[in-house]
Amino acid sequence: MEAFNLVLAAGLILSSLVLMGISYSDITLAVLCIPSSWGHHRTFSTCASHMVVITIVYGSCIFMHVWTSHAFPEWVDKALALMTSIVVPSVNLFMYALRNEKVKEVLRDAVWRSGLFPTKGEAGGVGGQGLGV
Repeated sequence: MEAFNLVLAAGLILSSLVLMGISYSDITLAVLCIPSSWGHHRTFSTCASHMVVITIVYGSCIFMHVWTSHAFPEWVDKALALMTSIVVPSVNLFMYALRNEKVKEVLRDAVWRSGLFPTKGEAGGVGGQGLGV
């Protein structure tokens, strides 16, 4: 029964991974047809964000479901469950929020107002120069 579960889990995970790989290769070919370098940059940056999340999710799934021996401690199971249920949505939210210019502007203003970095007129930074933004 354990061998059947291994084959089933490996088949499902690997088949969906192959389909996703085909999809991303089609996206890459379509992006390379875009004439502007800005379009390339924007699209590949979005794909990179997706790939980070996909790597975390598939890495966790492969680790949890394809490995049949449970020689690792119980805290590893808990850490993997935490990774897929809390870390991935948080990373997703953070990545897509930072793509919004208004969110970046508000975050930048909050950091500068907090006094963590010197303002334009203050000395500091590299070589005694301000960090003028």
